[in-house]
Amino acid sequence: MDTMRRAARRALSAVLPAALLLLAACAEPKVDRWRRELAAAESLWRSTGVTDYEMDVVMTCYCLAAQTHPVTSTVRGGALVSLVYTDSGGTRADTVLFRKFMTMERIFTAMHDVVDAEPSDLYAEYNPAYGFPTLWRVDPERMTVDDEFTFQVTGFRRLTVAAR
Repeated sequence: MDTMRRAARRALSAVLPAALLLLAACAEPKVDRWRRELAAAESLWRSTGVTDYEMDVVMTCYCLAAQTHPVTSTVRGGALVSLVYTDSGGTRADTVLFRKFMTMERIFTAMHDVVDAEPSDLYAEYNPAYGFPTLWRVDPERMTVDDEFTFQVTGFRRLTVAAR
């Protein structure tokens, strides 16, 4: 009987720390997790030093129809140089409609604003090599209808200095 108790205690002492870690991870408030994940992604993005790129962006929301068409943003030296509707053969997009999503820096600022507002729900995926968001689904208020939105970077191309 004593041998069985000792064996049970040893098994419990081996399993208990892992169980407590798992419990602590589950207990982390979702907003803290979103902040941690966003900070890690932004840190990775900044560490790449990429300032010349093109990205294809699409929003899904209950907003102006012009805001839901995919756009291609061209950024050089960290500044926007071109914003066109991806599916229109080069028609310029209204920068006012996309001001929060024209550069990665603006995207990260907008994402911090969303997390700071503590939305009802948020689902995020980030590019593992560069850290930028590939998908963000947000429900700002659980009890509000049609305030949900999705933001996606559907294409990303790093531009070389020679392409300037």
